[in-house]
Amino acid sequence: MPTTQQFFHRLLLLFVALGGLAMVFPKTHINPELLGYLGLGLEAMLVTPQLLQNYRRQSCAGVGLELLVTWIGGDLLKFIYFVAKSQPAPFIVCNVFQLCLDAVLVGQLWVYGR
Repeated sequence: MPTTQQFFHRLLLLFVALGGLAMVFPKTHINPELLGYLGLGLEAMLVTPQLLQNYRRQSCAGVGLELLVTWIGGDLLKFIYFVAKSQPAPFIVCNVFQLCLDAVLVGQLWVYGR
């Protein structure tokens, strides 16, 4: 399991690679789509470093209930919006993935406590 520092190093490498792709293929219509979908995927992974840290410490110390409620509330509202406005499937799939990760965080709070 990667450390938080390794996670951010890999994320930086991904940004550099994507920037390189954008410079090499600046005029293709695929490039904006690819970057957009990769951005969706990255956003879906926002909670991952917190989940890893909680797992390593076997504790959710520092995770505020306010953070969790607003995080889940925002993800639920995005889901309702995406479905109501018939957004493309990648938006809905990434949002469902976010909601699953939110559920893992709730499970960690339940198992490890605060």
